[in-house]
Amino acid sequence: MPSHTCIVCKLKLTFVKQKNLAVSFHAFPRYPYTKQAWIEFCGTDTGVVCSKHFSDDCFIAGREENYKRRRLFGWAVPTIRLPVKINGTSILSENSPEEISSSSLSETIQQEISESVDSKETTHLSADNIILTHSATISQLKAQVQEHKSKLEATNKKLHEIERAIFERDCVIEDLRKTLGDVTRNSNSETLHVDFIDDIKIEDSELQSS
Repeated sequence: MPSHTCIVCKLKLTFVKQKNLAVSFHAFPRYPYTKQAWIEFCGTDTGVVCSKHFSDDCFIAGREENYKRRRLFGWAVPTIRLPVKINGTSILSENSPEEISSSSLSETIQQEISESVDSKETTHLSADNIILTHSATISQLKAQVQEHKSKLEATNKKLHEIERAIFERDCVIEDLRKTLGDVTRNSNSETLHVDFIDDIKIEDSELQSS
């Protein structure tokens, strides 16, 4: 069964329902690079993280969307840390001895956001670096594919040129064969003609001598 407790601040789903808080819970993403950023922030690779740990731009339709349908972008990474206790009291436990108003919780969140700006920016930079690295890898692979494609096209062009040269050579050879055949036939015809004339001359000579 999936956990219903935020692994970062320990906020429980039962407490959210009791207080009717507009908080959603989100499981770890499938994307390896994004998941690694979640692991670095949460210190674990399983569980759920509540929406209080994400900036507004992480939500597809914004934070104002109905929390039951609220969804994160594929690149979204938790970057906001909340205090588990205020003045020794656990504010996110369903068994809190004191109730904390929504306004008090909001003030606490805003204060914590201000204190964690540097950490947030660093985490964003880390996520951005991961995305940039991934993009650079994709660009390199695309460049390699294009290079191989160009080489393949050049090779195919050479093959076509060779095939054309072979075809032209075969045509020349065929023409030579035809020419040789014609010459041979003409030569044989001339030989027969000469032999015939020689035979006539011999007969005439014999007649004259007789």
